[in-house]
Amino acid sequence: MVAATIRTVSAQPDAQTALTAQKQWRRVAGSFRTRFPRLADLLDEAEAGALTYLTFPAEYWRGM
Repeated sequence: MVAATIRTVSAQPDAQTALTAQKQWRRVAGSFRTRFPRLADLLDEAEAGALTYLTFPAEYWRGM
């Protein structure tokens, strides 16, 4: 469930949607906050590193 939810963040088609990816990441973290607060905290801490791929050209994104 967690992995599938997090994968929705990386389903962005191009770098123009980096802001959308950030918002989705935060929405995902927020959805876990009540039931799994430690997981939400980990997601908050990992956001910058996990979304770094968005700074590279889309052709370098895994699976694209």
